[in-house]
This record gives sequence, structure tokens and C-alpha cells, in this order.
Amino acid sequence: PLFLFCFFLTACYQPEPIPPEKSGPVTVQKLSGTRLSDIREPLSWKFAETTVVIENDGKPIPPDLVATLLGGESKPMKIEAKWSLDEEKKVLHLTELKSDQKLLEKKITLPIHTAGNVRINLGDRQYNLFRDSPQKP
Repeated sequence: PLFLFCFFLTACYQPEPIPPEKSGPVTVQKLSGTRLSDIREPLSWKFAETTVVIENDGKPIPPDLVATLLGGESKPMKIEAKWSLDEEKKVLHLTELKSDQKLLEKKITLPIHTAGNVRINLGDRQYNLFRDSPQKP
């Protein structure tokens, strides 16, 4: 029974990994239209052209990331922001942060760099990098 559950769960949506030849440095082109999935939990960053949505599969965002991005001890389910990347300095800038739709007056800068062919280090966490595809019904 567990095997069948896992099979059906993983067979429904298979994200497309970024090919190894595209690993190189983190660029705007590389991030736009991708999803970063934390290597330890279902936490993800979904990058559109100028915005990013951070969610944890229906659970509150982990406290360490909340502290890094928002300060304090809130337990948001979703964080949204506008993003820009300084490719030369290897930092990700987040502005116009929203915590569960509440606009915050914060600007955050996080270090970002590749960690192998399909991984990215962002702040204190490591993520797998996937090309984000629309969900199929």
C-alpha cells in the first residue's frame, strides 16, 4: 500500500530538472520560471519574471526562514515579494514583501550561488532547482 501511494504521488507531477550544462552561475534567466525546492522539506520558492512566492506545502514557513526574511516569530503560510538579482555580487534582493497578504516595509538581501549542477544555496538553506511547469489537471 505504501509503495502504491508513493508511486501515485510521484507519478502525478515530475518537475523537469535543469540540465547540467546550464548549471553555471545563478542568473536572472536561470531563476525566472523556476522553482527552488528545499532539500530537507517541501518548502519552495517559485520565481516568476519579477515576483517570487515562498510556500511550505500548506504548512507554516519554517521559523529560521521567517526570522531571516521577516524578523520576529510570525508563522506565515505564504511570503510573496518582488525580486532582483545582482549577478556580479551574487545576491538576491527581495522588496515589497507580503506575509500572508500583509505588506511589509522590508528590503532583504541574501547571498545566492550554485552548489553543483542542480542545487542553489540561498541564505542558509540549500535547494534543488527545477524548471517550473504548469500543473496538469
